Amino acid sequence: MDYSFKHIGLQVTREDLSAFYVAILDLKFLYNFKIPAQEAERIFGIFEEVEVIYATSGEIDFELFVSNSDRRSFNHICIETKGNDLINKITSQSKYKVCIREKVDKPNTYFLTDANNNVFEIKPIS
Repeated sequence: MDYSFKHIGLQVTREDLSAFYVAILDLKFLYNFKIPAQEAERIFGIFEEVEVIYATSGEIDFELFVSNSDRRSFNHICIETKGNDLINKITSQSKYKVCIREKVDKPNTYFLTDANNNVFEIKPIS
């Protein structure tokens, strides 16, 4: 297998960041970034600019999407891949939704959604 699970994306409230994810789960916040509303809608079906806090437990990483939205969710599982087999497999099929997040300075990231709206982020390792 030329890929491994990288992180889990969870939608969280701002109130839970310190009270739950730091105080209880002891996550360490590493950095944060924002996803523009248009891109969030394309990938997750939520038209909302969202702040994402990248955190780690030492065993697995988390992307914490800070949002109070109860319509849909930013929850997803990230898989890192060393080769192109998985990317070729998902881009050649037509049954499942695939969104490509184009990046200028890094390889593109692929988001695959299954029939139950579970989202998998496929991230090539360069």
